[in-house]
Amino acid sequence: MTPTGANAAPDAGSGERKDSTTARVVAVLDALARAEDGGVGVRQLAAVLDVSRSAVHRVLQNLTDLRVARALPTGNYEPGEVFAAWGTFLARRQNILDLSRGLLDRLVERTEETAYLTTYAGGQLTVVSAAECRRPVRYVLPIGRILPLERGAAGKAVLAYLDDDVLTGLALPEAEAEKLREDLAATRERGYAVSVGENIPDACGFASAYFRNGQLAGSITVTVPRYRANDDDADRFGPLVRDTARALTNLLTARGEEA
Repeated sequence: MTPTGANAAPDAGSGERKDSTTARVVAVLDALARAEDGGVGVRQLAAVLDVSRSAVHRVLQNLTDLRVARALPTGNYEPGEVFAAWGTFLARRQNILDLSRGLLDRLVERTEETAYLTTYAGGQLTVVSAAECRRPVRYVLPIGRILPLERGAAGKAVLAYLDDDVLTGLALPEAEAEKLREDLAATRERGYAVSVGENIPDACGFASAYFRNGQLAGSITVTVPRYRANDDDADRFGPLVRDTARALTNLLTARGEEA
């Protein structure tokens, strides 16, 4: 990625790309993000982006309706509350990635298996980071993958600390839901979830939830191919994952207090 200057807008490239609605919206968002106090004006944006003032105004009006932009009394625009929320979310995610990197690496060293970090936000559990082991056979989950809450260690570790209406909303068969409730109770008691072939048929998983200032934030997981799994893996890996999640919780809480 080539860095841009402090006041630069993204290069539109070809004429076809410059005229596309998506490129125009991205360019306006970029300008809002870089705007100094006092915001940015329609005339200024139109000149920088080399598009008509009416086109820029339409984009800004749509963004204002969505609360991504906010109109100022001067006629300029600045980031709105939704834009600010994006910034906060991304900053927190980056904070988690930075703080968890060493913890995941140490977890891999101790287990000799691959470890994953997920975040829970907006009702979704997302894989955001991984530390892979050096074994030739291992399971690789792509970054950005959305994981289910009702199956797999990563999801169950999180679901165990959510309200019961979340489980009810999954609309599982009654017998399956009751069995899952028992599993979640055991997860809370021991501090980690166990999965054997639930999300990935040929894999076992061990996961524990982590928190930020008392709020559920995601889970840390170790995955093991079933062919090399042992009966005592839960006793071996579970406490290691639990301790790693607690360490991340402590780091996130300490950072929150500093802020």
